[in-house]
Amino acid sequence: MFVHPHKLKIEEILTKEFAPFYLEVVDESYMHHGGPEAGSHYKVIMASHEFLNLKMVERHKKVHKVLHLVLNDIHALSLKLYTPEEWLNNPIVPASPKCMGKNK
Repeated sequence: MFVHPHKLKIEEILTKEFAPFYLEVVDESYMHHGGPEAGSHYKVIMASHEFLNLKMVERHKKVHKVLHLVLNDIHALSLKLYTPEEWLNNPIVPASPKCMGKNK
C-alpha cells in the first residue's frame, strides 16, 4: 500500500510538536481529481493537551504554523482538533464531504 511522503511528514511534525494523545492523518486524495497517489488532500484528527484552554481558531493557527512548509505542497487540509477530554467524551469524527470537482 502506497503511503505518500506528505502524510508521513505531517505525522512526524505533529507528533514532535504536539505529543498527541490521539493522532490520525487520513489521506483523502482518493476522493479527488488527482487520485489516490496525488497527496493533495488530508484530514487530521488530533487530540492534544496543547489545545487546553484554546479556542478552535487558536488550535487551527497553531497547527497551520507548524505545518506551513507542507501546506505549500498540498491542496487541502481538514483539521479536527480536540483536547484529550473532548476526544474521550466524543470520539466521532464527521465524514468528509464528497469532492465537488471530481466528477464534473
